[in-house]
Amino acid sequence: MFKNINKFRSFMAQSKCPYCSSLFENNEVLSKHIDKVHNAAEPI
Repeated sequence: MFKNINKFRSFMAQSKCPYCSSLFENNEVLSKHIDKVHNAAEPI
């Protein structure tokens, strides 16, 4: 039972892109993704 808690916590710690709903490990990676892929466009 406790083995799955770490997986759940790491999943909950992910950041979601407001443009394409992709998940990233943290806000820094998410920010780079938005700048590179979406060119900081307005969220849908």
